[in-house]
Amino acid sequence: MLKEQLSHEEYIHFVETWLDTIYPKGPPPIHAHVATMLMLVDLTPMRKIVEHLYSALGRPAREPESLLRSLLCMVLCGYTSITKWVSKMRSHPFYAIISGFRPFDVPGVGTFYDFMNLIMSRKPKEGRGLSRRKRKPDEKETTPDKPRHPGIIKRLAERLLSGKKLPLRFSDASIIKEIFERVFVAHSKRLGLIDEDNLIISGDGSKFPTRASPYGKKICECKGKCDCIRKLLDKEAQWGWDDYRKQWVYGYAYYELVTQERQLPVVIHIAPVNRHDSVQSVYTMEEARERCFPIKYASFDSASDAYEIYQLGIKHWDVGLVIPINETNKGNYIHSPPITITEDGVPICQAGLRMANWGFCKDRCRIKWRCPVITLKRYRDFNCPFLDSCTDSQYGRVVFTKPQWDYRIHTPVPRNSKLGVFINWGSPPARKILRIFR
Repeated sequence: MLKEQLSHEEYIHFVETWLDTIYPKGPPPIHAHVATMLMLVDLTPMRKIVEHLYSALGRPAREPESLLRSLLCMVLCGYTSITKWVSKMRSHPFYAIISGFRPFDVPGVGTFYDFMNLIMSRKPKEGRGLSRRKRKPDEKETTPDKPRHPGIIKRLAERLLSGKKLPLRFSDASIIKEIFERVFVAHSKRLGLIDEDNLIISGDGSKFPTRASPYGKKICECKGKCDCIRKLLDKEAQWGWDDYRKQWVYGYAYYELVTQERQLPVVIHIAPVNRHDSVQSVYTMEEARERCFPIKYASFDSASDAYEIYQLGIKHWDVGLVIPINETNKGNYIHSPPITITEDGVPICQAGLRMANWGFCKDRCRIKWRCPVITLKRYRDFNCPFLDSCTDSQYGRVVFTKPQWDYRIHTPVPRNSKLGVFINWGSPPARKILRIFR
Protein backbone atom coordinates (compact mmCIF):
# COMPACT_ATOMS: atom_id res chain seq x y z
CA MET A 1 0.00 0.00 0.00
CA LEU A 2 1.03 3.59 -0.55
CA LYS A 3 1.38 6.32 2.02
CA GLU A 4 -0.45 9.61 1.74
CA GLN A 5 1.08 11.67 -1.02
CA LEU A 6 3.02 14.83 -0.27
CA SER A 7 2.53 17.84 -2.49
CA HIS A 8 5.43 19.41 -4.34
CA GLU A 9 5.32 22.41 -2.02
CA GLU A 10 5.62 20.07 0.97
CA TYR A 11 8.65 18.42 -0.62
CA ILE A 12 10.33 21.83 -1.09
CA HIS A 13 9.59 22.72 2.52
CA PHE A 14 11.02 19.35 3.63
CA VAL A 15 14.28 19.92 1.71
CA GLU A 16 14.74 23.50 2.92
CA THR A 17 14.03 22.56 6.56
CA TRP A 18 16.43 19.62 6.70
CA LEU A 19 19.20 21.40 4.81
CA ASP A 20 19.00 24.37 7.18
CA THR A 21 19.13 21.99 10.12
CA ILE A 22 22.10 19.84 9.02
CA TYR A 23 23.96 22.45 6.94
CA PRO A 24 23.48 25.80 8.70
CA LYS A 25 26.35 27.30 6.69
CA GLY A 26 24.91 26.14 3.38
CA PRO A 27 24.80 22.82 1.47
CA PRO A 28 27.89 21.35 -0.24
CA PRO A 29 28.63 23.47 -3.33
CA ILE A 30 29.63 20.51 -5.54
CA HIS A 31 26.05 19.41 -6.27
CA ALA A 32 24.01 22.35 -4.99
CA HIS A 33 22.62 22.93 -8.50
CA VAL A 34 21.14 19.41 -8.50
CA ALA A 35 18.93 20.33 -5.54
CA THR A 36 17.67 23.37 -7.45
CA MET A 37 16.91 21.24 -10.52
CA LEU A 38 14.98 18.64 -8.53
CA MET A 39 12.87 21.29 -6.80
CA LEU A 40 11.79 22.57 -10.22
CA VAL A 41 10.34 19.17 -11.23
CA ASP A 42 6.90 18.32 -9.88
CA LEU A 43 6.61 14.52 -9.75
CA THR A 44 3.22 14.36 -8.04
CA PRO A 45 1.28 13.48 -11.28
CA MET A 46 3.04 10.11 -11.42
CA ARG A 47 1.11 8.85 -8.38
CA LYS A 48 -2.05 8.24 -10.43
CA ILE A 49 -0.02 6.37 -13.04
CA VAL A 50 1.60 3.86 -10.70
CA GLU A 51 -0.90 3.52 -7.86
CA HIS A 52 -2.63 0.55 -9.52
CA LEU A 53 0.67 -1.35 -9.36
CA TYR A 54 0.64 -1.35 -5.54
CA SER A 55 -1.49 -3.49 -3.25
CA ALA A 56 -4.15 -1.91 -1.06
CA LEU A 57 -3.01 -3.95 1.93
CA GLY A 58 0.27 -4.70 3.62
CA ARG A 59 3.21 -2.68 4.77
CA PRO A 60 3.36 0.93 3.48
CA ALA A 61 5.67 1.14 0.50
CA ARG A 62 8.21 3.82 -0.28
CA GLU A 63 6.85 6.85 -2.06
CA PRO A 64 7.34 6.29 -5.81
CA GLU A 65 7.96 10.03 -6.28
CA SER A 66 10.92 9.94 -3.90
CA LEU A 67 12.38 6.81 -5.50
CA LEU A 68 12.19 8.29 -9.00
CA ARG A 69 13.56 11.60 -7.75
CA SER A 70 16.47 9.77 -6.14
CA LEU A 71 17.25 7.97 -9.40
CA LEU A 72 17.21 11.29 -11.24
CA CYS A 73 19.51 12.72 -8.61
CA MET A 74 21.84 9.74 -9.01
CA VAL A 75 22.16 10.35 -12.74
CA LEU A 76 22.62 14.11 -12.36
CA CYS A 77 25.39 13.52 -9.82
CA GLY A 78 27.21 11.14 -12.18
CA TYR A 79 26.54 7.79 -10.46
CA THR A 80 25.61 4.61 -12.35
CA SER A 81 25.72 2.06 -9.53
CA ILE A 82 22.71 1.87 -7.20
CA THR A 83 24.80 0.16 -4.53
CA LYS A 84 27.27 3.04 -4.48
CA TRP A 85 24.45 5.54 -4.60
CA VAL A 86 22.71 4.09 -1.53
CA SER A 87 26.03 4.11 0.29
CA LYS A 88 26.51 7.74 -0.75
CA MET A 89 23.11 8.78 0.60
CA ARG A 90 23.76 7.05 3.92
CA SER A 91 27.17 8.64 4.36
CA HIS A 92 26.24 12.11 3.05
CA PRO A 93 22.77 13.26 4.24
CA PHE A 94 22.64 15.97 1.55
CA TYR A 95 21.84 13.45 -1.20
CA ALA A 96 19.20 11.69 0.87
CA ILE A 97 17.47 14.96 1.75
CA ILE A 98 17.22 16.27 -1.84
CA SER A 99 15.87 12.84 -2.84
CA GLY A 100 13.07 13.22 -0.31
CA PHE A 101 14.34 10.80 2.38
CA ARG A 102 15.26 11.47 5.97
CA PRO A 103 18.99 10.94 6.57
CA PHE A 104 18.34 8.01 8.93
CA ASP A 105 15.68 6.38 6.71
CA VAL A 106 17.34 5.69 3.34
CA PRO A 107 15.84 2.76 1.35
CA GLY A 108 17.93 -0.27 0.53
CA VAL A 109 19.37 -1.37 -2.80
CA GLY A 110 16.66 -3.95 -3.38
CA THR A 111 13.94 -1.31 -3.04
CA PHE A 112 15.35 0.61 -6.00
CA TYR A 113 15.62 -2.52 -8.15
CA ASP A 114 12.04 -3.54 -7.35
CA PHE A 115 10.85 -0.04 -8.22
CA MET A 116 12.71 -0.06 -11.56
CA ASN A 117 11.24 -3.44 -12.48
CA LEU A 118 7.83 -2.04 -11.60
CA ILE A 119 7.96 1.07 -13.81
CA MET A 120 9.73 -0.80 -16.62
CA SER A 121 6.74 -3.18 -16.90
CA ARG A 122 8.83 -6.15 -15.79
CA LYS A 123 6.61 -8.25 -13.58
CA PRO A 124 8.11 -11.29 -11.82
CA LYS A 125 7.36 -14.53 -13.65
CA GLU A 126 8.09 -18.16 -12.95
CA GLY A 127 11.60 -19.04 -14.01
CA ARG A 128 12.40 -15.46 -14.87
CA GLY A 129 16.07 -14.80 -15.38
CA LEU A 130 16.91 -18.40 -16.25
CA SER A 131 18.49 -18.82 -19.67
CA ARG A 132 21.64 -19.92 -21.38
CA ARG A 133 24.53 -17.53 -21.38
CA LYS A 134 24.59 -15.13 -24.29
CA ARG A 135 27.85 -15.52 -26.10
CA LYS A 136 29.51 -12.49 -27.61
CA PRO A 137 29.71 -12.62 -31.42
CA ASP A 138 33.05 -13.07 -33.08
CA GLU A 139 35.12 -9.89 -33.01
CA LYS A 140 36.22 -10.48 -36.60
CA GLU A 141 32.65 -10.62 -37.80
CA THR A 142 31.60 -7.45 -39.59
CA THR A 143 27.97 -6.44 -39.35
CA PRO A 144 26.68 -4.03 -42.00
CA ASP A 145 24.39 -1.24 -40.93
CA LYS A 146 21.15 -2.75 -42.24
CA PRO A 147 18.14 -4.59 -40.74
CA ARG A 148 18.68 -8.20 -39.71
CA HIS A 149 15.54 -9.37 -41.51
CA PRO A 150 15.31 -8.32 -45.19
CA GLY A 151 11.97 -6.77 -46.06
CA ILE A 152 11.02 -6.04 -42.42
CA ILE A 153 10.19 -2.38 -43.16
CA LYS A 154 7.87 -3.43 -45.99
CA ARG A 155 6.05 -5.93 -43.78
CA LEU A 156 5.64 -3.38 -41.00
CA ALA A 157 4.30 -0.79 -43.44
CA GLU A 158 1.78 -3.24 -44.91
CA ARG A 159 0.66 -4.13 -41.40
CA LEU A 160 0.08 -0.50 -40.42
CA LEU A 161 -1.63 0.44 -43.68
CA SER A 162 -4.02 -2.49 -43.26
CA GLY A 163 -5.14 -1.15 -39.88
CA LYS A 164 -3.25 -3.58 -37.64
CA LYS A 165 -0.90 -2.75 -34.77
CA LEU A 166 2.80 -3.42 -34.70
CA PRO A 167 3.94 -6.70 -33.12
CA LEU A 168 5.37 -6.31 -29.64
CA ARG A 169 7.88 -8.93 -28.49
CA PHE A 170 9.65 -6.77 -25.95
CA SER A 171 8.85 -5.03 -22.68
CA ASP A 172 7.96 -1.58 -23.99
CA ALA A 173 8.25 0.18 -20.59
CA SER A 174 4.82 1.74 -21.06
CA ILE A 175 4.68 2.94 -17.43
CA ILE A 176 7.86 4.97 -17.58
CA LYS A 177 6.84 6.34 -20.99
CA GLU A 178 3.56 7.58 -19.53
CA ILE A 179 5.42 9.13 -16.60
CA PHE A 180 7.77 10.84 -19.02
CA GLU A 181 4.88 12.22 -21.07
CA ARG A 182 2.56 13.36 -18.26
CA VAL A 183 5.27 14.76 -15.99
CA PHE A 184 8.11 16.10 -18.12
CA VAL A 185 6.65 16.63 -21.60
CA ALA A 186 3.46 18.11 -20.17
CA HIS A 187 5.53 20.53 -18.09
CA SER A 188 7.43 21.63 -21.20
CA LYS A 189 4.11 22.26 -22.94
CA ARG A 190 2.84 24.38 -20.06
CA LEU A 191 6.00 26.48 -20.22
CA GLY A 192 5.50 26.99 -23.96
CA LEU A 193 8.76 25.22 -24.88
CA ILE A 194 6.99 22.87 -27.30
CA ASP A 195 5.11 24.47 -30.17
CA GLU A 196 2.20 22.08 -30.77
CA ASP A 197 0.85 24.13 -33.69
CA ASN A 198 4.07 23.80 -35.71
CA LEU A 199 5.87 20.80 -34.24
CA ILE A 200 9.05 19.84 -36.10
CA ILE A 201 10.85 16.83 -34.69
CA SER A 202 14.06 14.92 -35.37
CA GLY A 203 14.64 11.25 -34.67
CA ASP A 204 17.84 9.43 -33.82
CA GLY A 205 18.90 6.35 -31.89
CA SER A 206 21.74 5.09 -29.81
CA LYS A 207 22.84 1.88 -28.14
CA PHE A 208 23.81 1.69 -24.50
CA PRO A 209 25.18 -1.26 -22.54
CA THR A 210 23.66 -2.83 -19.49
CA ARG A 211 25.71 -3.35 -16.34
CA ALA A 212 24.65 -6.99 -16.08
CA SER A 213 26.93 -9.78 -17.26
CA PRO A 214 25.91 -11.72 -20.38
CA TYR A 215 27.34 -14.91 -18.85
CA GLY A 216 25.09 -14.96 -15.80
CA LYS A 217 25.54 -16.98 -12.63
CA LYS A 218 25.94 -20.75 -12.63
CA ILE A 219 23.22 -22.72 -10.86
CA CYS A 220 24.42 -26.15 -11.95
CA GLU A 221 27.07 -28.36 -10.32
CA CYS A 222 29.23 -28.64 -13.44
CA LYS A 223 32.93 -28.01 -13.04
CA GLY A 224 34.59 -25.71 -15.53
CA LYS A 225 32.87 -24.29 -18.61
CA CYS A 226 29.42 -25.59 -19.47
CA ASP A 227 26.37 -24.57 -21.48
CA CYS A 228 23.76 -25.22 -18.80
CA ILE A 229 20.91 -22.92 -17.84
CA ARG A 230 22.14 -19.93 -15.84
CA LYS A 231 20.62 -17.10 -13.87
CA LEU A 232 20.83 -13.82 -15.78
CA LEU A 233 20.29 -10.54 -14.00
CA ASP A 234 19.07 -8.91 -17.24
CA LYS A 235 17.42 -11.54 -19.40
CA GLU A 236 16.04 -9.14 -22.02
CA ALA A 237 19.46 -7.67 -22.90
CA GLN A 238 20.97 -8.78 -26.20
CA TRP A 239 24.18 -8.46 -28.19
CA GLY A 240 24.10 -5.93 -31.01
CA TRP A 241 26.47 -4.09 -33.29
CA ASP A 242 27.06 -0.38 -32.70
CA ASP A 243 28.02 0.93 -36.12
CA TYR A 244 28.89 4.36 -34.71
CA ARG A 245 31.54 3.03 -32.32
CA LYS A 246 32.36 -0.07 -34.40
CA GLN A 247 31.99 -2.48 -31.51
CA TRP A 248 29.61 -5.07 -30.04
CA VAL A 249 27.32 -3.87 -27.25
CA TYR A 250 25.39 -5.98 -24.74
CA GLY A 251 22.38 -3.97 -23.73
CA TYR A 252 19.51 -2.07 -25.34
CA ALA A 253 18.70 0.31 -28.15
CA TYR A 254 17.27 3.73 -27.43
CA TYR A 255 15.40 5.94 -29.88
CA GLU A 256 13.89 9.35 -29.30
CA LEU A 257 12.01 12.11 -31.06
CA VAL A 258 13.09 15.61 -30.07
CA THR A 259 11.95 19.07 -31.05
CA GLN A 260 14.03 20.64 -33.77
CA GLU A 261 14.24 24.05 -32.13
CA ARG A 262 15.19 23.32 -28.50
CA GLN A 263 16.16 19.61 -28.73
CA LEU A 264 13.59 18.62 -26.10
CA PRO A 265 12.59 14.92 -26.19
CA VAL A 266 8.88 14.27 -26.71
CA VAL A 267 8.75 10.50 -27.37
CA ILE A 268 11.20 7.81 -26.23
CA HIS A 269 11.39 4.16 -27.26
CA ILE A 270 13.45 1.31 -25.80
CA ALA A 271 14.03 -1.87 -27.78
CA PRO A 272 16.53 -4.73 -28.20
CA VAL A 273 19.99 -3.58 -29.17
CA ASN A 274 19.96 -5.62 -32.38
CA ARG A 275 17.03 -3.67 -33.82
CA HIS A 276 17.94 -1.36 -36.70
CA ASP A 277 17.31 2.39 -36.54
CA SER A 278 14.90 2.22 -39.48
CA VAL A 279 12.69 -0.24 -37.56
CA GLN A 280 13.07 1.93 -34.47
CA SER A 281 11.85 5.00 -36.34
CA VAL A 282 8.69 3.18 -37.46
CA TYR A 283 7.90 2.01 -33.92
CA THR A 284 8.60 5.44 -32.40
CA MET A 285 6.54 7.35 -34.97
CA GLU A 286 3.65 4.94 -34.52
CA GLU A 287 3.85 5.45 -30.77
CA ALA A 288 3.81 9.23 -31.28
CA ARG A 289 0.70 8.80 -33.44
CA GLU A 290 -1.04 6.71 -30.79
CA ARG A 291 -0.20 9.35 -28.17
CA CYS A 292 -1.68 12.05 -30.45
CA PHE A 293 1.42 14.18 -30.88
CA PRO A 294 0.62 16.77 -33.59
CA ILE A 295 3.82 16.31 -35.59
CA LYS A 296 3.94 18.42 -38.74
CA TYR A 297 7.43 17.62 -40.06
CA ALA A 298 9.91 14.91 -39.12
CA SER A 299 13.57 14.39 -39.96
CA PHE A 300 15.56 11.14 -39.69
CA ASP A 301 19.04 10.10 -40.75
CA SER A 302 19.81 8.13 -43.90
CA ALA A 303 19.28 4.79 -42.09
CA SER A 304 15.52 5.40 -42.49
CA ASP A 305 15.76 6.08 -46.22
CA ALA A 306 13.22 3.48 -47.37
CA TYR A 307 10.22 3.78 -49.69
CA GLU A 308 7.90 2.24 -47.13
CA ILE A 309 8.75 4.90 -44.52
CA TYR A 310 7.95 7.68 -47.01
CA GLN A 311 4.71 5.85 -47.80
CA LEU A 312 3.79 5.70 -44.12
CA GLY A 313 4.54 9.40 -43.72
CA ILE A 314 2.13 10.34 -46.51
CA LYS A 315 -0.67 7.78 -46.13
CA HIS A 316 -0.60 6.85 -42.44
CA TRP A 317 1.13 9.44 -40.23
CA ASP A 318 0.27 12.50 -42.33
CA VAL A 319 3.74 13.93 -41.66
CA GLY A 320 6.14 15.67 -44.01
CA LEU A 321 9.33 13.56 -43.91
CA VAL A 322 12.79 14.90 -44.69
CA ILE A 323 15.37 12.10 -44.86
CA PRO A 324 18.80 12.31 -46.50
CA ILE A 325 19.22 9.91 -49.39
CA ASN A 326 21.37 6.94 -48.45
CA GLU A 327 24.48 7.31 -50.59
CA THR A 328 25.87 3.82 -49.93
CA ASN A 329 25.84 2.96 -53.64
CA LYS A 330 26.55 6.46 -54.90
CA GLY A 331 29.07 6.47 -57.73
CA ASN A 332 28.62 2.75 -58.45
CA TYR A 333 28.77 3.30 -62.19
CA ILE A 334 30.47 0.94 -64.63
CA HIS A 335 30.02 3.24 -67.61
CA SER A 336 29.44 6.94 -68.03
CA PRO A 337 25.80 8.11 -67.67
CA PRO A 338 23.68 9.28 -70.65
CA ILE A 339 24.42 12.59 -72.29
CA THR A 340 21.13 14.23 -71.29
CA ILE A 341 17.53 13.57 -70.33
CA THR A 342 14.63 15.18 -72.15
CA GLU A 343 11.86 17.19 -70.51
CA ASP A 344 9.55 14.18 -70.61
CA GLY A 345 12.14 12.05 -68.78
CA VAL A 346 13.61 10.04 -71.66
CA PRO A 347 17.41 9.53 -71.51
CA ILE A 348 19.43 10.22 -74.67
CA CYS A 349 22.28 7.83 -75.42
CA GLN A 350 25.74 8.82 -76.65
CA ALA A 351 24.60 8.38 -80.26
CA GLY A 352 21.83 10.97 -79.75
CA LEU A 353 18.96 8.42 -79.81
CA ARG A 354 16.05 8.17 -77.41
CA MET A 355 16.46 5.01 -75.33
CA ALA A 356 13.73 2.36 -75.33
CA ASN A 357 11.33 2.19 -72.40
CA TRP A 358 11.56 -1.34 -70.93
CA GLY A 359 8.94 -1.10 -68.22
CA PHE A 360 8.61 0.00 -64.61
CA CYS A 361 10.41 -1.77 -61.74
CA LYS A 362 7.84 -1.68 -58.96
CA ASP A 363 10.11 -2.96 -56.19
CA ARG A 364 12.72 -0.23 -56.79
CA CYS A 365 10.30 2.43 -58.08
CA ARG A 366 12.30 3.18 -61.22
CA ILE A 367 11.90 3.09 -65.00
CA LYS A 368 14.14 0.84 -67.05
CA TRP A 369 15.62 2.01 -70.38
CA ARG A 370 17.58 -0.07 -72.84
CA CYS A 371 19.78 0.59 -75.83
CA PRO A 372 17.55 1.50 -78.82
CA VAL A 373 19.93 0.00 -81.40
CA ILE A 374 19.64 -3.47 -79.85
CA THR A 375 15.96 -3.42 -78.84
CA LEU A 376 14.16 -1.43 -81.56
CA LYS A 377 13.79 -2.80 -85.09
CA ARG A 378 13.88 0.60 -86.76
CA TYR A 379 17.49 1.06 -85.60
CA ARG A 380 18.79 -2.35 -86.67
CA ASP A 381 20.50 -0.85 -89.73
CA PHE A 382 21.82 2.12 -87.78
CA ASN A 383 25.61 2.16 -87.65
CA CYS A 384 26.26 3.20 -84.04
CA PRO A 385 29.86 4.36 -83.46
CA PHE A 386 29.56 3.70 -79.70
CA LEU A 387 28.15 0.18 -79.87
CA ASP A 388 31.40 -1.49 -78.78
CA SER A 389 32.57 1.17 -76.31
CA CYS A 390 29.18 1.86 -74.70
CA THR A 391 29.01 -1.53 -72.93
CA ASP A 392 30.51 -4.99 -73.25
CA SER A 393 27.20 -6.76 -72.53
CA GLN A 394 25.14 -8.40 -75.29
CA TYR A 395 22.04 -7.21 -73.47
CA GLY A 396 22.96 -3.63 -74.33
CA ARG A 397 23.26 -0.50 -72.26
CA VAL A 398 20.73 -0.16 -69.41
CA VAL A 399 19.78 3.09 -67.68
CA PHE A 400 17.33 3.63 -64.82
CA THR A 401 15.41 6.85 -64.11
CA LYS A 402 13.00 7.89 -61.39
CA PRO A 403 9.40 8.92 -62.12
CA GLN A 404 8.27 12.43 -61.27
CA TRP A 405 5.79 11.16 -58.68
CA ASP A 406 8.48 9.27 -56.74
CA TYR A 407 7.88 10.37 -53.13
CA ARG A 408 11.40 9.41 -52.11
CA ILE A 409 13.12 11.75 -54.55
CA HIS A 410 10.37 14.35 -54.81
CA THR A 411 9.32 14.63 -51.18
CA PRO A 412 6.35 16.75 -49.98
CA VAL A 413 8.97 19.08 -48.47
CA PRO A 414 11.41 19.84 -51.34
CA ARG A 415 14.93 18.83 -50.38
CA ASN A 416 16.60 21.96 -51.72
CA SER A 417 14.07 24.38 -50.28
CA LYS A 418 14.81 26.55 -47.26
CA LEU A 419 12.36 24.56 -45.13
CA GLY A 420 13.88 21.24 -46.20
CA VAL A 421 17.40 22.42 -45.41
CA PHE A 422 16.27 23.76 -42.02
CA ILE A 423 14.48 20.54 -41.04
CA ASN A 424 17.39 18.42 -42.18
CA TRP A 425 19.84 20.61 -40.25
CA GLY A 426 20.89 17.67 -38.10
CA SER A 427 19.73 14.75 -36.05
CA PRO A 428 19.62 15.04 -32.27
CA PRO A 429 22.81 14.07 -30.45
CA ALA A 430 21.25 11.07 -28.74
CA ARG A 431 24.63 9.54 -28.10
CA LYS A 432 25.65 12.61 -26.11
CA ILE A 433 22.45 12.38 -24.11
CA LEU A 434 23.31 8.78 -23.19
CA ARG A 435 26.92 9.47 -22.26
CA ILE A 436 26.05 8.75 -18.63
CA PHE A 437 25.68 5.05 -19.46
CA ARG A 438 29.30 4.86 -20.58
